[in-house]
Amino acid sequence: MAYAPAWSARARRNPGQGGMAPARWIPQLAAGLHAAVRHAASLLPFALPYMLLFPLLARADFLTNATAAVLAKGMIAVAAGRPEAVGFTYPPLDVLLAALAPDPGRLEILGLVVGTLAARRIWSDLRARDLPVAVAVPVLAAVAYNPVWVFLLVSLPGTALGLLGLHGAHRAYREWLETGGLCPLMRMAAAFACASLGTSVAPLLALLYTAAVAVPALALRAPARAGALAFVVFFPTAAVIGSWAYLAWLFAGGPVWAYGSGLEEPAPPGPETVAVPLYLAICVAAFANRRAEAPGLLAFALAALLPAATPVAGPIERFALLGIAAAAGLAAGTAPGRLLVVAAALLHLVGAFLLRQPEYQRWLVAVRNGEAIGSQSIEQRLAQRFSDLPAASVLLDDRHAYRIIALAGSAGPFLVSSDSRFEAAISAPRLYVRHVLLRSDRAADSPLALYQNRAPPGFRLESSQGGYRLYTRIDVASPPQRSRPPGR
Repeated sequence: MAYAPAWSARARRNPGQGGMAPARWIPQLAAGLHAAVRHAASLLPFALPYMLLFPLLARADFLTNATAAVLAKGMIAVAAGRPEAVGFTYPPLDVLLAALAPDPGRLEILGLVVGTLAARRIWSDLRARDLPVAVAVPVLAAVAYNPVWVFLLVSLPGTALGLLGLHGAHRAYREWLETGGLCPLMRMAAAFACASLGTSVAPLLALLYTAAVAVPALALRAPARAGALAFVVFFPTAAVIGSWAYLAWLFAGGPVWAYGSGLEEPAPPGPETVAVPLYLAICVAAFANRRAEAPGLLAFALAALLPAATPVAGPIERFALLGIAAAAGLAAGTAPGRLLVVAAALLHLVGAFLLRQPEYQRWLVAVRNGEAIGSQSIEQRLAQRFSDLPAASVLLDDRHAYRIIALAGSAGPFLVSSDSRFEAAISAPRLYVRHVLLRSDRAADSPLALYQNRAPPGFRLESSQGGYRLYTRIDVASPPQRSRPPGR
């Protein structure tokens, strides 16, 4: 007689206990799948505008400077096989996402997913405050579907995710004002800590909100309570930033530096002020109904309208920040206040098209015309030329030629500044590389500046256009010139 284990006999006698009992896990799995499908279906209306917009973005094929910078860093880290090659820039979320998905198209898709989640979150928050649909829809369109926000989503999805975290922080702050409990305060602290990984504005806002929470306790002559509240709110953010700075010192041997400064082109003073009407209207409505939220809304204004307070954040991020603040601070209000908010939301949507930031305006033109403009076509030709070369064949300064690396799709063909052979290759490039690429209009602060007016020994000048000078080793043949297709 074959051996039969005791547990199988018990399972036959009691099918609902022990063994593989379908009655236990199949209904739970079905309920989970049903909840997932229902949640995905609830996201579909908010994703539809982005889905309609995605073909236009793909046709434009426009690579922003900020996207190119984080993609280049991610590709360099992947090619080197060393995470510390990222350089421990701050905020790190965009660079880490680029290292995980080193492709402009995938970053765009990720950004539109973030936009869908943000729209869904903002809408549920607006409806939870008993706002009529006639008010909530214009505000949602002005905040979550304006072109400035879309530009930020497809350029720096990590930054957009950080701004969404700030929205959650203010929501928790509002709940703390209502209940006075510890849980909302801890959620606010966690939201600020997570947002600090995505946007450089988060630490300043965390500090200002800490003051907004602790100062009332000081006014009541309760310093111990004020200190405890300040510790709960600000410590997680300080721990996140301190940990990242320590990793930068430990692995990179230097301080954290912000990649945002210097990437955005100079813009007229205060271009983000076109977002002020919506913000002011919502501040007026909120002050008339919920004066306790005023310190939080003023903190957003300080971070968005004073560039000296947040030097890394450009006008695009500050414009989006004002929109997020407006959505976070909106209250139900009276009928005149609602009309004011709707009018300001429409002005905000129009003002998004008028934001005078050079790269953003070029992006709008590219989306409308469906083609790359300016020097991007030249950079694409250079990247296509280098993409099939062997490893470390092109010497360049990745601080200035990061667009070439991003457009090439891989950092493998390039010998960059994080490579241990970089200094030796500058002194004797003929021994290391086939090509030397120099950004002539930014060569003053580059290690390759000595080759600005003369070719390296053993090299010849192959081309000079679009601000790039390409030197090719004498024994390397130039590629055949391709005939331009008619009509171009």
